[in-house]
Amino acid sequence: MRYLFIPKNEPVTYLSCGQLIRNKNFLHPKRCLDSYVLIIIVEGNLNIVQDNTSYVLGPNQFLLLHANTLHYGWQESIDYLQYYWMHFQIPENSFYITDSSSDSYLQSAQANPDKYVLPETGTLKHINRVLLLFSQLLDLSMRRYPVNDYLLRYFQTALLMELAGEFVISENTDGYVEIFQIQDWILHHYSQTITVSQIAEIFHYNSA
Repeated sequence: MRYLFIPKNEPVTYLSCGQLIRNKNFLHPKRCLDSYVLIIIVEGNLNIVQDNTSYVLGPNQFLLLHANTLHYGWQESIDYLQYYWMHFQIPENSFYITDSSSDSYLQSAQANPDKYVLPETGTLKHINRVLLLFSQLLDLSMRRYPVNDYLLRYFQTALLMELAGEFVISENTDGYVEIFQIQDWILHHYSQTITVSQIAEIFHYNSA
């Protein structure tokens, strides 16, 4: 898998974004672009090839299509398909590493604290956060009055950082993810009466 390291102090360049919805029989066109494309599947399956690797992307999964790299659909989608997409360009001092070992990736990430890291593909555990940002980005891009270009750039960058941050959590602190979820739940319900038994039941723990 390839990992894209992008500097934190410079936003990506926004190009476009959108949402694809097809009832069935969608085949991704064959093309090679000079920009990057992020695809996040909401429902259905997308069959796509990049760099001679065939992917079957399902709900909550994403794929980063690399610039100047051929990609195309290898088979039509059978059922309903919905996904978000966005095109962007990256700062010049971004770079790749290619590695099959998560340990080596983590070492590279620790050696470059000034950059966030996008994996080529993966599954999002907190899809709603990313989808919310995508919806807001779409809303900004479709407003009738002029929108400051930097607003779109920073909003798109925030979305990429959210995705990258979730991946770092899943790689680096997988055992603590559920603790973070419990903390988030408590923060959202702190005004209510909360008991240990209630938390245990929701998150499938033994309250004893």
